[in-house]
Amino acid sequence: MARNSRLTGRFNSNSKKTGAPEQINSILGSSFASLGLASKIKEHNLKKAWAECVGAGINRRSAPLRLIGTVLHCTVATSAWMTELVYQKSSLISKLNDRLGEKTVTEIIFKIGAVTPYATSKPAAPKTPQRELTPEEKCFIDDTTAGLKDERLKEAIIRAFSRSKS
Repeated sequence: MARNSRLTGRFNSNSKKTGAPEQINSILGSSFASLGLASKIKEHNLKKAWAECVGAGINRRSAPLRLIGTVLHCTVATSAWMTELVYQKSSLISKLNDRLGEKTVTEIIFKIGAVTPYATSKPAAPKTPQRELTPEEKCFIDDTTAGLKDERLKEAIIRAFSRSKS
């Protein structure tokens, strides 16, 4: 009996008496709330939905930073965009709440700052391996850049030719 006493918090009193298991969503839901993870999950879902809710133009110039309670803090690239987003605030709140559930966001606070897109867990596209340049291609690049005196310009052109050929 002492062994089962550690698990008492995971079963409701009705389940324990009847021996019926409790659904995992109720266990996880209460665990998330007690650990403070519910708000982090809500914030993560909001950041994932941001681009789709606000559109590509706004997404390029703004990003959700934090969700504190129901107040969303966003960074915006410029003051002109911040002014535009203040005018669109009620529409943005409505779109976000339609997607995430009523009263998820009740206020948005904009501030000027670095706009970094939210990284999702999509795998990066594999890089294509560069092939080795043929001797003829190397000779062409050398002949084309031989007359250049500016070394930085010469190196930049060599890099550009090399990338375009490989």
